[in-house]
Amino acid sequence: MKNWIIILLLLISSVGYSQKLTIIEQDYEKARKIALKENKLLFIDFYTTWCAPCKKLDKLIFQNDTISAKIGKNFVLLRYDAEQDKTHNLSKKHHVNSYPTGIILNSKGFVLNRKYGFAGDDLKELNKSVFEFITESINLNKRNKILKGYSDKIEISKYPAFYIDFVNRDDKKATSRSDFKEYWNKKHDILSEGYFSTLVYFANKLPTNIADNFLKKKSTYIELYGETDVSVALLFLTFGKFEDAIENKSQSKFDLASKFAKEALEEEHANYNIKMFKEEFDKKKSE
Repeated sequence: MKNWIIILLLLISSVGYSQKLTIIEQDYEKARKIALKENKLLFIDFYTTWCAPCKKLDKLIFQNDTISAKIGKNFVLLRYDAEQDKTHNLSKKHHVNSYPTGIILNSKGFVLNRKYGFAGDDLKELNKSVFEFITESINLNKRNKILKGYSDKIEISKYPAFYIDFVNRDDKKATSRSDFKEYWNKKHDILSEGYFSTLVYFANKLPTNIADNFLKKKSTYIELYGETDVSVALLFLTFGKFEDAIENKSQSKFDLASKFAKEALEEEHANYNIKMFKEEFDKKKSE
């Protein structure tokens, strides 16, 4: 009888341990090795120390024993301060500039899914947002549906110096540098991961012809990098076109920006942005 009690306690202990969420702070290589060893997905939580929604996500979800245990069945969690990126370069690889951002990698390190922000002001809604994301990611993994444009490696040499310096917080005025302007005039493999990540990060600061070329390749970009990232890029490229028209007080540029918005965005979003920027444009013209 005594032996059976011991065995039962060991089994209970083993089950509880297997469900506990493993949380790694900042060490990407360690988190990847654990995820690979345990055949789990890697959930990267990109946060900053000043981000209030990030703190809420951590407190209500990841530090909640019951909720985190459910996550731990399928995931290892890497909490990653996006502003401390000089060692692992994850913020650069994944062009992260809004917080919190969640990215899911499979056990081999390929990107399955990503999400900008987790909606919800209370535990119930935040929990729903997180579990919709991780459930979708689990299903994508079962179908081996990775985002094919992202490699499983981080090659910092693939990114331009101004991008590295900006993300590292070494140069906050990188967009005014000569190499920033020169980069967009040179020939690149425009479907490459390095080019795509740089473009998404600076989308509203780019020459207008970059936006036109990106739109032409929209379907290819979606196939490689997913609809979420491409939609975000197109939205900010639209902003850039309107801002250029407003700065130059150019009606022809505003008309082209409106045309671009209608082609790049869903009808509701296009109409909203055209109306919003039209008010700003008219105000600028009257000055």
